[in-house]
This record gives sequence, C-alpha cells and structure tokens, in this order.
Amino acid sequence: MKSSPEYAGPAWDIGLTGVKWDMDKGASVELIEQGPVRASLRVVQRFRRSVFTCDISLVAGVPRVDVQMSIDWHERSTLLKVGFPVGVSSTQVTAEIPYGAIARDQTGREMVMGKWVDVSDAEYGVAILNNGRHGFDARTNVLRISAIRGPVAPDPRTDEGTHSFGYSVYPHQGGWKKGRVEFQALEFNSPLLALQEPIHNGSDDQTREGGASQRLLFPQNR
Repeated sequence: MKSSPEYAGPAWDIGLTGVKWDMDKGASVELIEQGPVRASLRVVQRFRRSVFTCDISLVAGVPRVDVQMSIDWHERSTLLKVGFPVGVSSTQVTAEIPYGAIARDQTGREMVMGKWVDVSDAEYGVAILNNGRHGFDARTNVLRISAIRGPVAPDPRTDEGTHSFGYSVYPHQGGWKKGRVEFQALEFNSPLLALQEPIHNGSDDQTREGGASQRLLFPQNR
C-alpha cells in the first residue's frame, strides 16, 4: 500500500507491509479480584519496549467478558491489533454507524465502526463492543480491532506513552438485533455508577412529601 498513488502518509493511511508478530502468550497472569459480584484476571504482556496490561472481568448477571486495557506504547511504524477468532459461519460483518448499522463483506480491509461490530449467523453471534477504538478488519470470521498505531510523521512520537481503553466480548443468540447488541454496547459505554450520599437536611418540598424516596423503573425498550 505504501507504493500506491492513494497512500497519503503514515498518519493518515495504515500502509500494512505484511510483516506481523503474534502475542498469544501472557508474560504474567494474576487473579486480582474474586468476589460475589465480579472476578478479574490481570494479564501482562510485553513486546519490545511496550507493555500491555489487560484486566479481564466477569460480572454476575452480565452476559459479557469485559476487558480494560492499559498500554505503555513506544513502537514506531507498528499497528497493534486485538484479534477475536469466533465460531460463527458468515461471510459478512455488521458494524454500528451513525444512526444505524451497516453489513459489509469480510475482506480483511480496514473498516470503521461505532460502539460495536458483530458477526452472526441464523443461530448465534458474537459482538465486540468498545469504548473508544473505532477501526477494525474482518476475514474468515476473525475480528481484529485496531488498538493503537505508531506513525513516524508528521510527529515522530505520535501516540507514544500511556493509553487506556476498554472492549468487551458479547456472545448472543440469533443476529445482532435479536441479541440486542446495541443495548449491550450502550451499557458498556455508560455503566451504572453507585454513589454514597451523606446524611443531610432535606428541602421544604421533601419535608411536605414525607421525605420519601423516588424510584423510576423502565422496562426494556422493545
């Protein structure tokens, strides 16, 4: 791709050369959390001068495997991909785009997604959710999200340093619509936050209403 007339430079085009390295073994694996709500493993891998730390979590009642990835990145002219070989038979992949979703053939070329990308057949599917990485490729039912790059121009130290982002593996029945992939992606990107409120005096309105708590419950949006 670097020799093609369409190649605009390393900061704009990927320009893959075919050289690759597989990081399929963890340098260290540690159980960092084991409780009634969540269990987490920490996997630390190293490549040249860079360090990759993945906290892999299972949460009770949540049908996903959530991963928080931290990177200390010091590579140049290198693209990091996170790959997911899935046991689904399909020639297409569906990705979120603004105001909808689009199905494309699995060509192995770089494509864009919103919060999720999904491979499904009539019975089963797997979606990869993300909270900040929007490039991917797919071929022969292997999804690979683009995690980070190291262009050498116009800034020779582009993206060097520490980065943090999350992704999640969500298996489901049927296609992406039946599996409600969009809602899982929304939950992953906007998690419920619990806050403890200290004791304090209420307003006059609260006093007149008896100081009762208010709860709003919404059914799933069908």
